[in-house]
This record gives sequence, structure tokens and C-alpha cells, in this order.
Amino acid sequence: MIKTYHFSPNTPVLRDIAINTQRVVALDSAQSLPCIVFCASVLESFKILVEVRNAIVHNKPEVMVTDGAASKPNIDLKSYPKFIRQLKSKRIISEVDGTTSWIDLLQSEEVAAWSVKTMNDMIQLFMSALDDGEYKECFTLYY
Repeated sequence: MIKTYHFSPNTPVLRDIAINTQRVVALDSAQSLPCIVFCASVLESFKILVEVRNAIVHNKPEVMVTDGAASKPNIDLKSYPKFIRQLKSKRIISEVDGTTSWIDLLQSEEVAAWSVKTMNDMIQLFMSALDDGEYKECFTLYY
């Protein structure tokens, strides 16, 4: 199943990436599916990464209910933010035991590696959408 993404006018770069993806599909049908799947995967991961960033920066207090001072909280998976469930389904977060805060679940080597890979993929996707010229050479030089 291929997801369809709709971009707002406030995201011109992502809109340009989508347009360039459609051009690739039109020019080379043999490469269309891998390109579409890669673009959708990168954009989906980037969207999750932005949600994680926003949740950390605009952190709201988390209420953890316990039966007493010595007992551990039991948080249902549905009570965690949506991105925790998404990261678990992608097997980036391996274990959600119901006693750990969502922010503690993010503090792992796997999440850090996924974050770096997601940004690298997004940068590559952005750079591939640029036309050849001075602007693209500037990005290539510093990336």
C-alpha cells in the first residue's frame, strides 16, 4: 500500500520534492515504485521525527498513576504518544513495558541512529530535488 501525502502551501520544499518525484515516475516507469516508496518512507519518518521534536520541546506534564508509593505505574500502550507506537511498530523502540515514561523510551541508541538516518535521507531527498547549478553546488559543498 502506498500512502498519499498532501502538502500545504506552507511547505514549498516538500511540494517540490513531490513534483520531482512525479517527474521521475513519468520519465522512467521502471524506477517509479522504488522512488515513490523511498520518498514516502523518508517523509513519513521525517514527520514522526518532527512530532518527537515538538513533543520534547513543548513537553506537557505526564501523569503516571500508581497504587502506592512503592508500586510502579502501569501505562497502557494507547496512553503513550502516537509516535511511540509508530516507533515501536517500526522496531526502533523494542520494548514498552508500561512503567517507563515516553521521554525515557526515546533515550536509546536505536532512536538516535534512526534520527540521524532520517535526517540524512531527508537531506539527500532535498538535494536530489534541486536543479543543477550554483545553489545545489553550495549544498553539496557543505553537506
